[in-house]
Amino acid sequence: EEANVRANEEFKKGNFPGALAEYDEAIKRNPSSAKYHCNKAVTFIKLLEPNQALTAGIRSLEIDSAYAKAYAVKSDCHFLMKEYHKAVDAFNKAKEIDPTLERAT
Repeated sequence: EEANVRANEEFKKGNFPGALAEYDEAIKRNPSSAKYHCNKAVTFIKLLEPNQALTAGIRSLEIDSAYAKAYAVKSDCHFLMKEYHKAVDAFNKAKEIDPTLERAT
């Protein structure tokens, strides 16, 4: 969790490469955390790497298929890749799980 906290601090500063390195460390220490993979996906979105973000988001969903934020991140990835129908489908799934969810990023 310490690496995740450091990653969140770097993310808030806008140091996305630094955040990515810390999320990688968090995942190395706890690879079964859907939250860490999802946070890594959001960081890839900030770095304008939607394909890598989608891979991390999908990994998050493989770990926890009921993680609404991961579906919202998946939606953002598809939107960036101009796959609008897939973006809508993923966001609708997120809203089914958590009706209060607005956006991931």
